[in-house]
Amino acid sequence: MAGECPEIILADDEPMFQMIIADAVTKAGVPEDKIHTVDDGSDALETLDQLLPKAEQGIPILMLLDNMMPCMNGEDCARQVSEEVEAGTRKYKPYMVCFSADLRKVLDVKDEDGKGFFQTAMEKNFEPSEFAEVVEKCKKWWASRYG
Repeated sequence: MAGECPEIILADDEPMFQMIIADAVTKAGVPEDKIHTVDDGSDALETLDQLLPKAEQGIPILMLLDNMMPCMNGEDCARQVSEEVEAGTRKYKPYMVCFSADLRKVLDVKDEDGKGFFQTAMEKNFEPSEFAEVVEKCKKWWASRYG
């Protein structure tokens, strides 16, 4: 399964941004059926649980998390996933990307030990070519951990 296109969890509470970002993701070469759009971090966690069989098959999981959402924002979602993986209650850690209209607010998001929760961060208005690079990094990262 090496090199397989990842399953994408796109978490953003604004429908307009969901459409714009999903369009950029498909233009980056990700099939529409691989994009799972949710409204907040809590729904992203539920979707991540539903995608466990895909991860067990070796298919990478990429979470694209808006930093500002109701219920659970991207940072809290990424923190919870990281803590669950660390505690051994979650087997697979997805490649987590924070996106925001203002990256300056998210670049220093780290835990108490100085580790970042996100593998990378992007501006909301990213180009498809930028996301294609992130997909390739995700594939390599996943293969190095679970391949």
